[in-house]
Amino acid sequence: MTEPTHRPLPGAVWIAFALMVLVALGALVLALLTGERLRDMGPERQGRREGYQVVVKGAETDPATARKLDALLDGGPVPGGRNEADVPYDFPVMAEMPLVPTEVPAPPTRAPEAFAAGATRPLPLVAGPDMPLWQRNAVSVTLPQGAPRLALVLDDMGGQMEASRRAVAAMPAGVTLAFFPWSREGIELAALAKAEGHEIMIHMPMEALPHGETVPEPGPDTLRVGMAPEEIETLLSRNVSRLSDVAVGMNNHMGSRFTQWPEGMRAVLTVMQREGMLFVDSRTSAPTAVLGAAKGLDVPVLTRDVFLDHNPTPAAIRAELRRAVKLAQTRGQALAIGHPLPATLEVLAAELPDIVSSGVVLVPVSALVNPVRE
Repeated sequence: MTEPTHRPLPGAVWIAFALMVLVALGALVLALLTGERLRDMGPERQGRREGYQVVVKGAETDPATARKLDALLDGGPVPGGRNEADVPYDFPVMAEMPLVPTEVPAPPTRAPEAFAAGATRPLPLVAGPDMPLWQRNAVSVTLPQGAPRLALVLDDMGGQMEASRRAVAAMPAGVTLAFFPWSREGIELAALAKAEGHEIMIHMPMEALPHGETVPEPGPDTLRVGMAPEEIETLLSRNVSRLSDVAVGMNNHMGSRFTQWPEGMRAVLTVMQREGMLFVDSRTSAPTAVLGAAKGLDVPVLTRDVFLDHNPTPAAIRAELRRAVKLAQTRGQALAIGHPLPATLEVLAAELPDIVSSGVVLVPVSALVNPVRE
């Protein structure tokens, strides 16, 4: 019986194997790079509007706040939102959390009258009538000298009322809230949130890029590429008027296509200048035209640094929040955007007290433009 002979593999097989390994490595590198880019693009990547359904539990919400919310709002679902089973919550209401390190003396960030029973309208700040809205509607805050500033903005407020009410009830006053201008219930809630010490922004729908075969629909009165300047002004004026009593400015909802259009963004920022509002570029697209369109205009423009819940898992949100804190510590200030998702609110509730006690000051978004206001 003869032994079987083992012949060496031909050279062509080894070459093919090496090429397969190189292709696999290239695909891995491409996936990592794409993931990093998508993380910076934010939630628009999914090509659909997110719907949030959050149930406020009476035992977990301050009774006085819950009564005011229930008396003011009917909490109906928004078309396109989800109606799911109750979502349990264990995190605390944070409305009384200090916004600056406890060892640094600072004046209160909201007037005591804000807690008066039935207060549903914004309280007047000490500001002259000639001040622009981004200062007149701002939350008054004085910062410790040299303290790093972290601004947190929660978008999509008013899109799903239970989630939006939960954010107002649970988040400390230093968190800025961006409300859809087309939501009647959201506009009413914005007035209450302003009275509770939150800064308010207008979350304006803007045209998004297609995602494969899906074209995201941002919502009513969407600003679209190709609109005449007069049409853009008409849409903006109508939507700004709904929140001008409380809002300091505007940021884009979606908008990965529109914010790349210099002429359109110039028209938007011209209206912002006329209205005395600031603009926050949510940076849903890397090649944004916002800063270039602002040249020569007297309008404050800020840019988002971090998306908190691009990946809506607690671990990922926590990592992004800590990245924002690190940016604030190294650069002096940072701006992070998130959404009223259950995981986002849970992470903020757990992490913000330690962040503030570490020396980082939680500030409203306008404080990144003019950090000290008496």
